[in-house]
Amino acid sequence: MKPSVNLFLLLPDVHQILDLVKERYESWHATTIYLETDDPPQTMTVEPCFNEQEARAMTEYYQYLVQSIERQLEVISFQIEA
Repeated sequence: MKPSVNLFLLLPDVHQILDLVKERYESWHATTIYLETDDPPQTMTVEPCFNEQEARAMTEYYQYLVQSIERQLEVISFQIEA
C-alpha cells in the first residue's frame, strides 16, 4: 500500500485545488487527442511530452486525481448533511 497524507484545508481551498487539477486533466486530455488525431486543440495548449502513451498516462493520472478528490468531497458533504 502506498503511503497517504491527510491535509487539513478549508473546503473552499479544496475546491480550488480540484479546479486546478481539472484544468490539468483537460490540458492533458486535449494533448492526447491532438497526438492521436493530429488536430490541434482550439483552446488548450499542448503539453510537452515524448509520445501519445505518455500523454495518455498523464490524462489517466489526472483523471484519477479528480475522481479521488470528488469522491472524498462526496463523503464530506454526506457527513455534513447527516
